[in-house]
Amino acid sequence: MDTVRELYSRETLERLARKNRIRTAVTAALACAVLVVCVVLCAGIRTLNAEEMHKRIVAVSALGGWIVLALWLNAALAGRREEEHQRHMLDGERECDEGVVTVTEQLLRIPKSAPLLRAELRDGERIRRLSVSPKKAALLGPTPRRMRIWTVFGSIVAWAPCSGGDEPLPNPSAGAELGKRIRHALIRDRIRRGLSRMPVYILWLLFSVVLWSWIVGLRTDTASEKKVTLYLDVPAVEDAALSAALEEALPAGLKMVKARSFSYVLFQQDALRYTDLYVLPASEMAGFAGDLLALDVPAADGAWTLDGTVYGLRCYHAASGVGAAASYVRYLPADKAPEDYYICIYKDSPHIGDGAAMRIAMRFLELE
Repeated sequence: MDTVRELYSRETLERLARKNRIRTAVTAALACAVLVVCVVLCAGIRTLNAEEMHKRIVAVSALGGWIVLALWLNAALAGRREEEHQRHMLDGERECDEGVVTVTEQLLRIPKSAPLLRAELRDGERIRRLSVSPKKAALLGPTPRRMRIWTVFGSIVAWAPCSGGDEPLPNPSAGAELGKRIRHALIRDRIRRGLSRMPVYILWLLFSVVLWSWIVGLRTDTASEKKVTLYLDVPAVEDAALSAALEEALPAGLKMVKARSFSYVLFQQDALRYTDLYVLPASEMAGFAGDLLALDVPAADGAWTLDGTVYGLRCYHAASGVGAAASYVRYLPADKAPEDYYICIYKDSPHIGDGAAMRIAMRFLELE
């Protein structure tokens, strides 16, 4: 009696299980490393570097997440499915059959299972559809040829040559050619599966952007009672650099200064209700007068007054082109004549009583 040649063994299964545990551990460790790097970068956020750190965090999260996903889907998860397949083959009930077996390069994809190759057994007029693992197909030797096989759930798990069934094929290169076609089929399958998973990678990118933008927003903002907010109705402003410069005069107990262009209001319709300071052109001052705090200062030259009351201090003189914080703010518009600008305090600012609003306004006027 010919020796039965097993395609699966307990030893091979144990080795695969150990390898899968290592793959899972490496994937989990890499995921933790990506998270730790993102958290460390997030902890290093300051007013001046917030935008750059935000980009770095999203880049690390997206790229690291893609690598983790690739390792999980192509190594750890694929290995687990192969392990599960082998376990079923070893524990399942066997059926014996005999005939001419032919293995093809056509892949059979079963959801949540390892890939299989289509095979068939012919015995006279009888044809039986079978399958075999691509990793085990070479153990069958060149086909077609007659052999006795044992199957579990229609998949070949063992075989033995029958009389006259162990001769080589008429074409000695046929077996090598089949192996080459199988390899090409597996490569094409990996490419197709990689393309089908593109939405997963895109979703992860979107998730990274949304998640870390929210977290960075929490790190770079706080309640209105803990910050001084300045809105500037100017053509351009370097808000991060200006905020950092103004924070040098921040009173104790406050955390930050937020300087923002009026363009921010397009996305936050209620933002102007929660500000402390404005920088406004002369043409807009009358429209905002009802929202401005009357300043307890003499009506000197350069102040904007209404009925003898000062509501704004000039921070840009159009005639001379000299303005405060000119290193951070561009006052000169591109599409209309230049005009004076004034810094004002919002009448409902929470930082009128503690003097923080006036202190930051004076610091703004001191900047070059």
